[in-house]
Amino acid sequence: MAKKLDKKLLKSQTGHLTDDMINLYSDHETVGDRELIQAKQWETFAGLIPEPTLLLEYNENAKLAVA
Repeated sequence: MAKKLDKKLLKSQTGHLTDDMINLYSDHETVGDRELIQAKQWETFAGLIPEPTLLLEYNENAKLAVA
């Protein structure tokens, strides 16, 4: 619930008085966390990684490019 509600609202429902207590009890992985993290990593960093390209090597003797 800590990801879905403001801490003030959570504290009012759980009876916890401090953010530390909310953090203590919400510090665990839930279903879908790993997938969400991977999706956000891809969204953030995918543009920084160049697409794989085929490098051509020029063969001086054969006068042609080879892969």
